[in-house]
Amino acid sequence: MRSILSASMPWPVLAILLAALPARAANHKIEPGPDAQQQAQAVLVRARAGDVVEFAAGRFDFTGTLSLDVPGVTLRGAGQDKTILSFKNLRQGTGGEGLSVTAGRFTLEDLAVEDARGDAVKISGADGVVIRRVHVSWTGGASAENGSYGLYPVLCRNVLVEHCLVQGASDAGIYVGQSAEVVVRHNKASRNVAGIEIENCERADVYDNELTDNAGGILVFTLPDLVVKTGRHCRVFNNRVLANNHANFAPAGNIVAAVPAGTGIMVVASDEVEIFDNDFKDNQTVNLSIVGYGATQRPFSDPGFDPYCEAIHVHHNRFSGGGDKPAGDLAYLKLLMKGRLPDIICDSAANPARLVDGQLPAELAFSFHDNGDADFTRLDLESLMKLELPRDLVKLAGLKISKAAAPQDAPRQALAAVSLPDLDAVAVAAAEVDWSKFPDDLDGWPLWQGKASGQRPRKGVIPYDLNSALFSDYTVKHRLVRLPKAAAARYAADGRFEFPVGTVISKTFAMPENMADPAGPERLLETRILVYESQALGWIGLPYVWNDEQTEARLQLAGGVVDVNWIDGEGRRQTNDYLVPNANDCKGCHRHEGQMRPIGPQARHLNRDFDYAGGRENQLAHWSRTGALAGAPPPGKAPRLAAWDDESAELDERARAWLDINCAHCHQPGGAAQNSGLDLLSTQDVPVKFGVNKPPVAAGIGSGGLLYDVVPGKPDESILFFRIASTHPDVMMPELGKRLVHAEAVELIRRWIAEMDEAGRVPGAKR
Repeated sequence: MRSILSASMPWPVLAILLAALPARAANHKIEPGPDAQQQAQAVLVRARAGDVVEFAAGRFDFTGTLSLDVPGVTLRGAGQDKTILSFKNLRQGTGGEGLSVTAGRFTLEDLAVEDARGDAVKISGADGVVIRRVHVSWTGGASAENGSYGLYPVLCRNVLVEHCLVQGASDAGIYVGQSAEVVVRHNKASRNVAGIEIENCERADVYDNELTDNAGGILVFTLPDLVVKTGRHCRVFNNRVLANNHANFAPAGNIVAAVPAGTGIMVVASDEVEIFDNDFKDNQTVNLSIVGYGATQRPFSDPGFDPYCEAIHVHHNRFSGGGDKPAGDLAYLKLLMKGRLPDIICDSAANPARLVDGQLPAELAFSFHDNGDADFTRLDLESLMKLELPRDLVKLAGLKISKAAAPQDAPRQALAAVSLPDLDAVAVAAAEVDWSKFPDDLDGWPLWQGKASGQRPRKGVIPYDLNSALFSDYTVKHRLVRLPKAAAARYAADGRFEFPVGTVISKTFAMPENMADPAGPERLLETRILVYESQALGWIGLPYVWNDEQTEARLQLAGGVVDVNWIDGEGRRQTNDYLVPNANDCKGCHRHEGQMRPIGPQARHLNRDFDYAGGRENQLAHWSRTGALAGAPPPGKAPRLAAWDDESAELDERARAWLDINCAHCHQPGGAAQNSGLDLLSTQDVPVKFGVNKPPVAAGIGSGGLLYDVVPGKPDESILFFRIASTHPDVMMPELGKRLVHAEAVELIRRWIAEMDEAGRVPGAKR
């Protein structure tokens, strides 16, 4: 067996390293070298609030995402031109990001991040984020293959991004999404599709930034079908927005792909936006555009979404040049204008329910004043975008388009400045895991008779199986649950069972030597332990890796890689570098509403028969009879998920079952991918929610140039199908825990989409 740890560092050396970590806040220094990945990830797993993790000067070549889930930690380099974290050689199945952070009061400073296969730095669900003096780049130049976002806080609060430089992002260099209390200042962004994007945020200040040579300088967008429904109270001021004329290289299907190259600032469907004291110069399509969502020509069904811009205040800006070489459909407007497009283009769309005598009331209307000699036009952009140009040039000529001096409306009361706490001084109180209490050897867990290698459960330890299981590179799994004495789990019909503190769940992954002989010998690869440590700490995930001799499994918090080979069902020899996740990766899938929880032990997954030592019995009935489960109804009245490979079941049930167990742990409300707005729970019966004609959110190259997650009847035009059939690190779904394509499931999902009618229904579906 070869693992990341055992290949480059003997276990005793790593054990000494981890044991030496102090029990209080401390500084940890990581030096460049072949062991840096394992050292860094082990430190990030064991970090405590207040710790500083310092990357020394030099170049770090990482092959996996670095993940952090401990609040109050600072990651620091020796300078953004001295410490370089490169993710160019990221392995598939380790996630697409360079740095992935899911903890608040986090600071990242004084280093560079290069060539992430996905987002360079993603921070999700955090309160208190500081990113300063960080240089993000894709060194191969502009390419649709580059990662989507450079710096990407999403679903966060109290965010500060300052003195950073971002270059080459295929979506946005600095992107803050679905967040509140945001300050983005003193940054430079160039050669990105969008320099800075503020999306569905409330109370954001964007100021003193320099945007040049992007396709679009600054975007203030509000989009439908997201967790956070509104975007309002954004101030954009004192920015230099200069010659953002780079070709738009965003993958088709992403909304930024529709931003015309040569755009200075664009506001879409947002309210209460104040744009002032900016320098606009030489943006060749338009310096400033204010647009309703209808102009995107994308459908939406979100009843909470307002597609119109309202209360936009534009004043004291300086405009020069620009509008002379418009791109995209706006290029045709130049035919109707004299010489160039105006500095400011406003969409005439307005919410008809809010009009008074045909006009928006003063508090909702647009306001312009003191913008020098800027010129201006207001037009029906939605009608313009519906034209099929150049075929409809006659219709274009019929649009009422005029260019005039920008209006000089009465000044409006300015928006209040965003107020952030002193993020450097905020103290964090966090429950701390005592890693030393967990056994280094799997045999230390009281789950098996004799050695763990025998995989024979002790008396009182319950083996179980699932109707449909997560695909993990064709491995088989052996699952056990051990509850504290005289304690029971609490039944829940549609969600996770509530287990008592002290519960231990194990899952051993093994590879059969020959798939055609299920009862034949198999090789143990890893065992994952989930232990419900306490109410304060919740569930803890622990990965154990088996040795070549199959005699022991050792705790490896940084994960690993195991070379495996087997004979498949067709008699062909197969090989794979099997990935063992690190302890933080466990949280990537098991996190729900900010807490780590088991995934499999739910009624719909467990409602099936199992061959126990005493005979075959329904699992829910067995758990209830033995006192392990309280409050459960008879199995016939409990939900049951189909087995995805049971061809006697309806196609819709099988496909939804596979998506539920493989994807819905993240793609559901409260899940790690809730920001996408995609809900793949089998209980979700609203077609757009499970992807039917739903545009992608933050997909980057994961869109595959496609427009919707699921296109009924057309699997090859569906992003969902494209992603589960891919092995690209920033495309493949699920993104963690696998390296191979589940070929049989891909064919199942292809059939499911192909047989879907326009409304998202499949013949035989019960929904």
